[in-house]
Amino acid sequence: MDLFKKLIFILMLLVLHFELKAEEIKDIKDIKEIKEIKKIKEYSIANTFTFQSKILGEERSILVSLPSEYDQTNDTYPVHVILDGKQNIEHAVATSRMLSNWAGLPKSIIVGIPSVNRNRDFTPSKDVAYSPESGGAKKFADFLEKEVMTFVDKKYRTHPFRVLTGHSLGGLFAVNQYLKKNPSFNAYIIVAPSLWWNKQKILSTLAKAKPTELARGIPVYLGVGEEDGMTPMVEQLYRLFTENNASHRYAYTVYENEGHMSAPMKTFYDGIKHVFSDAVYDESKWESFTSDSFIEFTESIKHNFGSSVKQTGELYNKLANFLATKKNYAGAITVLKANVQDYPNYAFNHKDLANAYALNGNVDQAISEFQKAADIARKDSSSGQGDALQYEREINRLRNPITLSEQVLKGFAGCYKSKSGTVFKFSLIDDVFTGHKEGWPDFQLYAESDNGFYTRLMGLAPSFKFNANRVDVIANGQTYPLPKTECKANLNR
Repeated sequence: MDLFKKLIFILMLLVLHFELKAEEIKDIKDIKEIKEIKKIKEYSIANTFTFQSKILGEERSILVSLPSEYDQTNDTYPVHVILDGKQNIEHAVATSRMLSNWAGLPKSIIVGIPSVNRNRDFTPSKDVAYSPESGGAKKFADFLEKEVMTFVDKKYRTHPFRVLTGHSLGGLFAVNQYLKKNPSFNAYIIVAPSLWWNKQKILSTLAKAKPTELARGIPVYLGVGEEDGMTPMVEQLYRLFTENNASHRYAYTVYENEGHMSAPMKTFYDGIKHVFSDAVYDESKWESFTSDSFIEFTESIKHNFGSSVKQTGELYNKLANFLATKKNYAGAITVLKANVQDYPNYAFNHKDLANAYALNGNVDQAISEFQKAADIARKDSSSGQGDALQYEREINRLRNPITLSEQVLKGFAGCYKSKSGTVFKFSLIDDVFTGHKEGWPDFQLYAESDNGFYTRLMGLAPSFKFNANRVDVIANGQTYPLPKTECKANLNR
């Protein structure tokens, strides 16, 4: 018996074995561990709609994917049109949702357009030698605007900002719409466009274009695989774009070890980050922060991209910590109030806002936010909400502050150094017991016992317990003893 027949024989035995096992299970009546699993709800990333297109004279389908929380809000969303929808909508939806949740990009309604006749619909000019049906891009653009988007706008809460993504011949269509200044689209993600079409007519036309003939201020992202034969033409397109007008919002990436069919996912990921980069309050804006400019920014991005857009909780916290290190507690409060407004059901967010209020001397507001944190934590402690008792202890600290004498505080003042060389210095400055550590902002210590102190450092929460010639630094559940040492001049204080 040769190897192939042996494999077939083994497979037949396995099938027979599992059929017998299945019969045995059917005969067992008293297995109580096996329970019926009820199907609660189908999980689908998109709905399919089919209609008769008057413009194209044929039946067409579209795929519409909504943000997961669409039914729980009244928000408006930008629309992302994906050509070759069947093969691209899965990665597009996953990428869009991930980046909206974790990178602060706007959540979008994604509309996938399944292809029917790509040679006809995506080509901007006739090339009979390649396809007698070619040259239908204008009619297809009308179909997108007058039928697809009319339907989507009527059925869903859309925002006017629209992005078009196309790959290969779909990329050729997208380039053509950009050059035609199609008012239907505000941004483009173009993957390996088929610029070879009709003897590279688009490239030769673009080479003769004047800078003013291109659309202004519209984000365009170009991507192509390193192993794609079309890479030289895409590079030429990017060069012509930037040479004609360097002020345009162009970006271009050649992806290593990627070919024609593997580049779309990476291009889409980087492309929507480029398209929506204006929606993120990134670190380049932090040094010039003012509460008024920050509020103006958050309002403007909702106007530009839809009411659903918001910064990530991580960004809010990092920005608030940055402002707190500069003792701009009022600014930190502005940021953390936005965080609570966008993510109201997280106890930690109310706790952070409470700390900022306390640092700014707003005791009543701090108590109110700590109480909200405690209420949330008591209802749900399963998702990292913290301990309600911890927040109530903070309320008690604010309501019943402990005051130690100047003599006691001066006794704790001085320098303390760990074996690893970490140095803390404590001093009394204008009646405020203050801590200093290299790399940290100066911080106030608040008494909670005769020798114990807590802090309100944003992003850090060490406590300190002073003993004879030693301080115990307590952080993250660990205690670090630091013996008292002589203060050196380079410690500044």
